[in-house]
Parts: sequence; C-alpha cells; structure tokens
Amino acid sequence: IQAMFVDKYETTTDKAQAIMDYHYKKKSKINVSDELNSYLSVSREDINKVYKKYIQNKHAVILNVKVSNPFTTGKDTLVSYNPYMPINLTDDPQYQNLSYNRPKDNSVDRNNPQEIPKANKIVMPEYYTDIFNNGLKIIGTTTDLPVVYMKMTLNGGELNESKRGAASITASLLNESTKNFSTESISKELEILGSNITFSANKSEIIISLFSLDENIDKTLDLLSEKLFNPGFNEDDFSRIKKDNIQSYKDLFKNKEEMASNILNEKMFGDNAYGGFTTEKDIKKLKLKDVKKYYDKAFAPNISNITIVSSYEKTDIISKLSMFNSWKKKNVEIPGSFTFPEAKPTEIYIYDIPGATQSAIRIGHRSLKYSYNDMFYKNQIMNYSLGDGFISSRLELNLREDKGFTYGIGSRFIGDKIAGKFLVFSNIRTSATDSALTEILFEIENYVKKGITTDELKFVKQTMLNSKLMGYESNRQKLNHLSFINKYSIPKNYIVEQQNITKSIEKEDIDKVAKANIHVDNLIIVIAGNKYVIKKKLENLTSKDGRRYNFKVTEIKY
Repeated sequence: IQAMFVDKYETTTDKAQAIMDYHYKKKSKINVSDELNSYLSVSREDINKVYKKYIQNKHAVILNVKVSNPFTTGKDTLVSYNPYMPINLTDDPQYQNLSYNRPKDNSVDRNNPQEIPKANKIVMPEYYTDIFNNGLKIIGTTTDLPVVYMKMTLNGGELNESKRGAASITASLLNESTKNFSTESISKELEILGSNITFSANKSEIIISLFSLDENIDKTLDLLSEKLFNPGFNEDDFSRIKKDNIQSYKDLFKNKEEMASNILNEKMFGDNAYGGFTTEKDIKKLKLKDVKKYYDKAFAPNISNITIVSSYEKTDIISKLSMFNSWKKKNVEIPGSFTFPEAKPTEIYIYDIPGATQSAIRIGHRSLKYSYNDMFYKNQIMNYSLGDGFISSRLELNLREDKGFTYGIGSRFIGDKIAGKFLVFSNIRTSATDSALTEILFEIENYVKKGITTDELKFVKQTMLNSKLMGYESNRQKLNHLSFINKYSIPKNYIVEQQNITKSIEKEDIDKVAKANIHVDNLIIVIAGNKYVIKKKLENLTSKDGRRYNFKVTEIKY
C-alpha cells in the first residue's frame, strides 16, 4: 500500500486531482499522509472484525450474463430475477421536483473557440548512459520520488524462436519458481517488500519490468538475480503454464480483434517469425527442453539494455547493478530481415466469428521502418488529420460522429527496425460492416486525392507541438522514453528536430507524402465477423459514387 501511494501522485494532473478530491469530497479534513497512515495502522484484528461483520455467512448476489442470440427475435428462456425485489418501485423523494438549470456563461463563445496557445519549450529529462564490459547497455535518469523503476529488454523475443511459443512460455516460467525458491515464497517476499518483478515476451523482445521502493531496492535486485540466473524450469510449472497457454491460444480463434490483426500481419509480412502468429498447435508441440534451449540461446548481456528511473545518482545505482557484470556474453544471431509477399491489388479476407454482433476491421499495407526524423515521421504528421487525431480526425468524424457505426476508429503508421505498416482499425456493428467499409475507403481515397486542408494543417501543427509538453512527467513516461532512445539509438535533441519538421512542413508536402505512402489500390482488408451476414454485401461492395469495387473476397480458415 505504501508503494501504491508513492506511485499514485506523480504528475501534475495526479496531484491536482488529489487536491480536489481531498478538498471537495473530504472537506479538507484529511490529506494524503492521513489516508496512508490510516491504511498502515490497520491490524490483523481489524481485518478479522470487518470480515466477520460484513462478509462471513452474508447473502451474496451472483450475476450470470448470457449473450443474446443474434439469429432469433424471440425472448430468451433464461431469465434472472431477484425474489426479494419490491414489486412496486417508488421514486426516492429527495430527487422529486428537481430540474436542470443550464449555467449561463456569456464569456464563452462556443461557436468561436479560443486559439490553441503556442507550444512552450519541451523539457526533456536529462539522462546518463553506461555500458558494462559484457556489452550490457544502461540508460537512466533521476526522480524526486523514493522509488526505482527498471526495464530490461533483451533483443530477439519471438524472432529468436526455433519453435513458436518458446519465448512467451520461457517468460512465463521465469515468473515462477527458481532453483532455490518456490513460486509462492518468492511472490510473498516481493509482496512484503512492496516490489514487483515481471517477465514478458513480444515479437522482438523479452521484457523484464521491476518496481521497488528505494529502501528495498537491494533485496529486490537480489530477487531479480535469482529469477534471471537461477530459473527453476521444473516440470510442474511447465505443465501448468503449457495447459493454460493451450486454452488461451485456443480461445484466440474466437477473438475477432486478435484474429483480424494476426491475419493482416500474416498477409502483409508472410507466415514467418515476423509476420506469423502462435497457435495452440505450436504450444502443444513444445517440451521443457525447448524452453531451456531458448533460454540458453536467447538470454545474454550483449543483446540487452537496462533503463532505470530512480532517486539515486548514476554512480550509486550503477554500483547496485554490479551483479550483471558477471553475466557472460554470447554470440546471439537475431534475424534482421525477411522476405515479404509481393503487393497485390486490394483484396478482402473474411474470418468467420459465428454470431458476432460486431465486425473487427483491419486495413493496411506495408510501409516504412521506424525513423525519428525522415519520411516515417512525416507520415505521422500526414496521418493525423486522417485517423490519428482522435475525435478531430476525418475517420472519427464520419464513422462515429456522423454515421454512428462505431465507438472509435483510427489509423496509424507503425514501424520498427525491420519493417512498418499503414493500419486502419475499428470495430463496426455487423449490420453496418459494408457501409462502414465504403466510408473508410472514401475517406482514404479522398484524402490521397484532394489532400489536407489549410485549417486541418494548422490544427495538426498546434496539437502535435503541444502534445509533447506533458509527455515526460511521470516516471513511467520517463522510463518508456529512455527505453525508446536506447532501442533506436536516438540523439538527445530528436524532439527538437521533430518540432522543426512539424513547424516547417507545408500543405504541398503533406499532399505529396499522402500520395507516396498510402497505396489505395494495394490495401489488405481483413474483417473478422459473422460471414453469413456480411459476406454477400462485401462481394457487391460499391463506392459512394456507385462504382463497383469488384474486390476479391476470400474466406480464411484455420
């Protein structure tokens, strides 16, 4: 609880919210310290007293939610009711005779909003770097809070697998027992310290996340060393995790968002280590020896980076990380390129989710690798008005605000060291799938053909320049920022370079970027939804001006 409170009031927004809460809700009778002390003073006897009074042998409410059948109009036969609910409902008298009086504020002209202020200078966190003799890179900065945030990334992740699923299972096992401690004992020790250590895996990295109070960092790092260098890899843990993962990956095929994204990546990049995805069949083939082989092959200091945010100065925190000096370097080969499928004319792929009431739509094509200052960044500026400006973007204004087809829609240019993609994503109600797709294609085609407006460009510049002002305030923001710098070897002043690009870019530049980097005739369209409702309509899809698209429609099965 103490760790939670320290972590809770990092940013200006957090602090302002706390001041408001304590002033209005609690009449300024207590403050943060008072509330924290009230929790710390709770005894075992207090907890037992509350449990016996409010929980033990008390009545319970059990809620069972059953999804309605989209193929029937009749009432469901399974009806829940509360036999103790009063038959006659009466209004609470305190709410009677109330009326809403709209506040009068003559000083606000909502038809002419105020100008967005010019961006102030962005204050970037100062940071230090170091590198151990074994190749382990370190980047860090300081905070005024008595906490330590640490993120260790090991390059490779799923790219380094000889068998699919090995990276995620290995990470899961490293969250379990070690050679010297059971899962329960090491978890209990972390809980007592108020610390957290988590291993996870993604497409290109193994990630180790650590949080600790200053006073407990030495003990927490000892536990990290135990987990990282003395993994238990016992058969019981492996069997349990494997069983859980088999069920999770089996359920994956019922998840429309996940399947739409997975199929899009596979069609875009190929069924390889970069574009493919793990299935339950892959997990079933894994043996404990495969996990040990992956660990021995893919864990090394010379492919690892540590990002750290703490109240310690550089020399003090580096000395606390000395345990990593003895970590032996290895020759680890990580694939850096792949052969991708050739671009084809726009095609629609349907993945059936029986009875789905929404369709997950993912549209895109391959694009550029990440770059902080080249065409990749200009793509991000260009895309802001199309789909990255949230409620102000054309896609949002059309499909959400005007048509009501979706709760949200967006577009992104996403890139890494290997490749990149242009992506449009949304969940659309099933009955409007074809209509929504027509509107999406219209907005993309219209944006490429006619370009950005001068008002849109002005808004983009103002918002993108201001959006970074509060982007490096919290410790997690600092951690992610420095980790990103470390990963892509970005110079300290890269934000200044990006600001200069944003300030100087003109409408003609944006229009050229859109024409060069959005390929309207080579889109991959993946829709995961109820094929019996949407397939025929998609086969007869027409544009807003009545033009028949004649896209090839293919059903995907696994």
